[in-house]
Amino acid sequence: MDGTTILIIIAVVALLAFVFFRGVNPESKTDSQLKLLHSRAIKAGNYGKNDLLRIEGEMRKRGLLADSGVIDSSTPDEAYLVQLHANQLRSSARAAYREGWKKAEAQGKGERICHECGLTETLIQRLQSEPDCPPLDEGVVGALMFEQMPFNIMGYEEGKDAMAEYMVWREFPMLANEGVIQSAIESIRKDGLDEILAGVSEESLSWVAWSKFLKQSN
Repeated sequence: MDGTTILIIIAVVALLAFVFFRGVNPESKTDSQLKLLHSRAIKAGNYGKNDLLRIEGEMRKRGLLADSGVIDSSTPDEAYLVQLHANQLRSSARAAYREGWKKAEAQGKGERICHECGLTETLIQRLQSEPDCPPLDEGVVGALMFEQMPFNIMGYEEGKDAMAEYMVWREFPMLANEGVIQSAIESIRKDGLDEILAGVSEESLSWVAWSKFLKQSN
Protein backbone atom coordinates (compact mmCIF):
# COMPACT_ATOMS: atom_id res chain seq x y z
CA MET A 1 0.00 0.00 0.00
CA ASP A 2 1.62 3.27 -1.13
CA GLY A 3 1.71 6.55 0.75
CA THR A 4 -1.06 8.18 -1.28
CA THR A 5 -3.46 5.32 -0.55
CA ILE A 6 -2.69 5.48 3.18
CA LEU A 7 -3.34 9.23 3.23
CA ILE A 8 -6.64 8.71 1.44
CA ILE A 9 -7.72 6.09 3.97
CA ILE A 10 -6.90 8.54 6.77
CA ALA A 11 -8.86 11.23 4.95
CA VAL A 12 -11.86 8.92 4.61
CA VAL A 13 -11.89 8.42 8.37
CA ALA A 14 -11.65 12.19 8.88
CA LEU A 15 -14.50 12.71 6.44
CA LEU A 16 -16.78 10.40 8.40
CA ALA A 17 -16.18 12.53 11.49
CA PHE A 18 -16.46 15.78 9.56
CA VAL A 19 -19.94 15.09 8.17
CA PHE A 20 -21.46 15.39 11.61
CA PHE A 21 -20.83 19.15 11.77
CA ARG A 22 -20.51 20.31 8.19
CA GLY A 23 -23.51 21.19 6.07
CA VAL A 24 -25.31 23.84 4.10
CA ASN A 25 -26.45 26.83 6.15
CA PRO A 26 -29.11 28.47 3.93
CA GLU A 27 -29.88 31.21 6.42
CA SER A 28 -26.41 32.70 6.04
CA LYS A 29 -26.49 32.86 2.22
CA THR A 30 -27.44 35.74 -0.04
CA ASP A 31 -30.36 35.35 -2.42
CA SER A 32 -28.02 34.66 -5.34
CA GLN A 33 -26.06 32.07 -3.35
CA LEU A 34 -29.31 30.35 -2.38
CA LYS A 35 -30.34 30.03 -6.02
CA LEU A 36 -26.97 28.52 -6.89
CA LEU A 37 -27.14 26.11 -3.95
CA HIS A 38 -30.65 25.14 -5.03
CA SER A 39 -29.43 24.33 -8.53
CA ARG A 40 -26.49 22.35 -7.14
CA ALA A 41 -28.66 20.33 -4.75
CA ILE A 42 -31.08 19.44 -7.54
CA LYS A 43 -28.21 18.27 -9.75
CA ALA A 44 -26.86 16.14 -6.91
CA GLY A 45 -30.07 14.06 -6.87
CA ASN A 46 -30.36 11.75 -3.87
CA TYR A 47 -27.03 13.02 -2.53
CA GLY A 48 -28.46 16.54 -2.18
CA LYS A 49 -32.01 15.78 -1.05
CA ASN A 50 -31.52 16.69 2.62
CA ASP A 51 -29.87 20.02 1.81
CA LEU A 52 -32.51 20.70 -0.85
CA LEU A 53 -35.33 20.66 1.70
CA ARG A 54 -33.54 23.19 3.91
CA ILE A 55 -32.62 25.42 0.96
CA GLU A 56 -36.15 25.43 -0.46
CA GLY A 57 -37.58 26.21 2.98
CA GLU A 58 -35.39 29.30 3.27
CA MET A 59 -36.12 30.34 -0.32
CA ARG A 60 -39.87 30.20 0.31
CA LYS A 61 -39.42 32.42 3.37
CA ARG A 62 -37.72 35.00 1.17
CA GLY A 63 -40.19 34.71 -1.70
CA LEU A 64 -37.54 33.23 -4.00
CA LEU A 65 -39.36 29.97 -4.65
CA ALA A 66 -42.88 29.34 -5.86
CA ASP A 67 -44.59 26.04 -6.61
CA SER A 68 -43.61 26.48 -10.24
CA GLY A 69 -39.92 26.81 -9.41
CA VAL A 70 -37.25 29.44 -8.75
CA ILE A 71 -38.37 33.01 -9.28
CA ASP A 72 -35.88 34.42 -11.76
CA SER A 73 -35.08 38.09 -11.20
CA SER A 74 -31.77 38.07 -13.05
CA THR A 75 -30.83 40.96 -15.31
CA PRO A 76 -28.18 41.08 -18.05
CA ASP A 77 -25.96 43.07 -15.67
CA GLU A 78 -26.29 40.37 -13.00
CA ALA A 79 -25.45 37.68 -15.55
CA TYR A 80 -22.29 39.55 -16.46
CA LEU A 81 -21.31 39.86 -12.80
CA VAL A 82 -21.83 36.12 -12.27
CA GLN A 83 -19.58 35.35 -15.23
CA LEU A 84 -16.99 37.75 -13.86
CA HIS A 85 -17.16 36.11 -10.44
CA ALA A 86 -16.68 32.68 -12.02
CA ASN A 87 -13.55 33.86 -13.79
CA GLN A 88 -12.28 35.36 -10.53
CA LEU A 89 -12.83 32.02 -8.81
CA ARG A 90 -10.63 30.29 -11.39
CA SER A 91 -7.89 32.87 -10.94
CA SER A 92 -8.12 32.74 -7.14
CA ALA A 93 -7.96 28.94 -7.16
CA ARG A 94 -4.79 28.93 -9.28
CA ALA A 95 -3.22 31.63 -7.10
CA ALA A 96 -4.01 29.64 -3.93
CA TYR A 97 -2.54 26.52 -5.50
CA ARG A 98 0.71 28.33 -6.29
CA GLU A 99 0.82 29.67 -2.75
CA GLY A 100 0.41 26.21 -1.25
CA TRP A 101 3.01 24.76 -3.62
CA LYS A 102 5.58 27.43 -2.72
CA LYS A 103 5.04 26.93 1.02
CA ALA A 104 5.74 23.21 0.68
CA GLU A 105 8.65 23.81 -1.68
CA ALA A 106 10.22 26.20 0.84
CA GLN A 107 10.12 23.34 3.37
CA GLY A 108 12.08 21.11 1.01
CA LYS A 109 9.12 18.91 0.03
CA GLY A 110 9.06 16.96 -3.23
CA GLU A 111 6.78 17.80 -6.12
CA ARG A 112 4.11 15.26 -5.18
CA ILE A 113 3.71 16.80 -1.69
CA CYS A 114 3.87 20.31 -3.17
CA HIS A 115 1.00 19.37 -5.47
CA GLU A 116 -1.05 18.04 -2.56
CA CYS A 117 -0.36 21.15 -0.49
CA GLY A 118 -1.36 23.38 -3.41
CA LEU A 119 -4.71 21.63 -3.72
CA THR A 120 -5.33 21.70 0.02
CA GLU A 121 -4.50 25.41 0.19
CA THR A 122 -7.02 26.05 -2.60
CA LEU A 123 -9.78 24.36 -0.63
CA ILE A 124 -8.79 26.01 2.64
CA GLN A 125 -8.86 29.50 1.18
CA ARG A 126 -12.22 28.85 -0.44
CA LEU A 127 -13.63 27.47 2.81
CA GLN A 128 -12.34 30.47 4.74
CA SER A 129 -14.24 32.77 2.38
CA GLU A 130 -17.53 31.28 3.59
CA PRO A 131 -19.37 33.19 6.35
CA ASP A 132 -19.97 29.95 8.30
CA CYS A 133 -16.46 28.53 7.97
CA PRO A 134 -15.76 25.95 10.73
CA PRO A 135 -12.51 26.01 12.72
CA LEU A 136 -9.68 24.48 10.69
CA ASP A 137 -8.98 21.59 13.04
CA GLU A 138 -7.58 18.16 12.11
CA GLY A 139 -11.01 16.85 11.17
CA VAL A 140 -11.67 19.66 8.72
CA VAL A 141 -8.21 19.43 7.13
CA GLY A 142 -8.61 15.66 6.84
CA ALA A 143 -11.93 16.12 5.08
CA LEU A 144 -10.31 18.60 2.69
CA MET A 145 -7.64 15.99 1.93
CA PHE A 146 -10.45 13.65 0.94
CA GLU A 147 -12.12 16.30 -1.21
CA GLN A 148 -8.91 16.98 -3.16
CA MET A 149 -8.28 13.28 -3.78
CA PRO A 150 -9.33 13.14 -7.48
CA PHE A 151 -7.16 16.14 -8.31
CA ASN A 152 -4.23 14.91 -6.25
CA ILE A 153 -3.72 11.76 -8.30
CA MET A 154 -3.71 13.68 -11.58
CA GLY A 155 -0.69 15.35 -13.13
CA TYR A 156 0.29 18.61 -11.48
CA GLU A 157 -0.87 21.09 -14.13
CA GLU A 158 -3.88 18.96 -15.03
CA GLY A 159 -4.87 18.61 -11.38
CA LYS A 160 -4.46 22.33 -10.72
CA ASP A 161 -6.70 23.24 -13.67
CA ALA A 162 -9.31 20.63 -12.71
CA MET A 163 -9.40 21.96 -9.16
CA ALA A 164 -9.92 25.51 -10.46
CA GLU A 165 -12.84 24.30 -12.57
CA TYR A 166 -14.23 22.41 -9.59
CA MET A 167 -14.20 25.62 -7.55
CA VAL A 168 -16.31 27.27 -10.25
CA TRP A 169 -18.67 24.29 -10.49
CA ARG A 170 -19.38 24.34 -6.76
CA GLU A 171 -20.87 27.84 -7.04
CA PHE A 172 -21.78 28.25 -10.72
CA PRO A 173 -22.49 24.77 -12.17
CA MET A 174 -23.72 26.13 -15.51
CA LEU A 175 -20.46 28.05 -16.07
CA ALA A 176 -18.05 25.19 -15.36
CA ASN A 177 -16.53 22.67 -17.74
CA GLU A 178 -17.94 19.49 -16.23
CA GLY A 179 -15.87 17.33 -18.60
CA VAL A 180 -12.69 18.47 -16.86
CA ILE A 181 -14.09 17.52 -13.46
CA GLN A 182 -15.34 14.19 -14.78
CA SER A 183 -11.82 13.41 -16.00
CA ALA A 184 -10.58 13.94 -12.44
CA ILE A 185 -13.18 11.50 -11.12
CA GLU A 186 -12.19 8.92 -13.72
CA SER A 187 -8.63 9.11 -12.40
CA ILE A 188 -9.94 7.54 -9.18
CA ARG A 189 -10.98 4.43 -11.09
CA LYS A 190 -7.74 4.27 -13.04
CA ASP A 191 -5.84 4.12 -9.75
CA GLY A 192 -8.21 1.54 -8.29
CA LEU A 193 -9.18 3.86 -5.45
CA ASP A 194 -12.90 3.34 -6.08
CA GLU A 195 -12.60 0.22 -3.89
CA ILE A 196 -11.78 2.46 -0.93
CA LEU A 197 -14.76 4.68 -1.72
CA ALA A 198 -17.02 1.64 -1.85
CA GLY A 199 -16.68 1.43 1.92
CA VAL A 200 -17.92 4.99 2.42
CA SER A 201 -21.67 5.42 2.84
CA GLU A 202 -23.69 7.51 0.39
CA GLU A 203 -24.68 9.79 3.25
CA SER A 204 -21.03 10.55 4.00
CA LEU A 205 -20.12 10.97 0.34
CA SER A 206 -23.00 13.40 -0.11
CA TRP A 207 -20.93 16.00 1.77
CA VAL A 208 -18.32 15.93 -1.00
CA ALA A 209 -19.56 17.91 -3.99
CA TRP A 210 -17.77 15.77 -6.60
CA SER A 211 -19.62 12.63 -5.43
CA LYS A 212 -22.27 13.50 -8.03
CA PHE A 213 -19.74 12.80 -10.79
CA LEU A 214 -18.65 9.57 -9.14
CA LYS A 215 -22.22 8.32 -9.26
CA GLN A 216 -22.54 9.31 -12.93
CA SER A 217 -19.45 7.29 -13.88
CA ASN A 218 -20.78 4.05 -12.35
